[in-house]
Amino acid sequence: MKKLLFILAIISITSCTLLVLLLHNGTIRFNYPDREEFHFLGIDISHHQGDIRWNELRTEGISFVIIKATEGGDFKDNRFKTNWKKSKEEGYRTGAYHFYRFCKSGKEQALNFIETVPNKPDNLPTAIDLEFGAIVRRINPRIKL
Repeated sequence: MKKLLFILAIISITSCTLLVLLLHNGTIRFNYPDREEFHFLGIDISHHQGDIRWNELRTEGISFVIIKATEGGDFKDNRFKTNWKKSKEEGYRTGAYHFYRFCKSGKEQALNFIETVPNKPDNLPTAIDLEFGAIVRRINPRIKL
């Protein structure tokens, strides 16, 4: 009986670990939008994704790309220029976003974004990534979000 319980525990742990890994790397996703309701699908990218496999995006039905340009008052995403150029070359509708930091003024952050992103009439509207979770955790790390 102990041997059977041990084997079941190993199988359970292995299965859970595999599921977490598949979810983490994107092999399994639960966020497939309904194509009838959402006719245009897009992604946001930044240096965190590394080299983008642009040829694979076509198979996903992606029609637009929003690229991280800046963060705070002085950070510029080191992949922004490459991603911007390649997205345009690949024919995607392209826009940029700024990751807002509460420790810098809005004016300082806006200037950082303006000096980084090309101002072209075919750009998608600017987006802001505003996340409150990091601030709450800094104030009280025991708060679960």
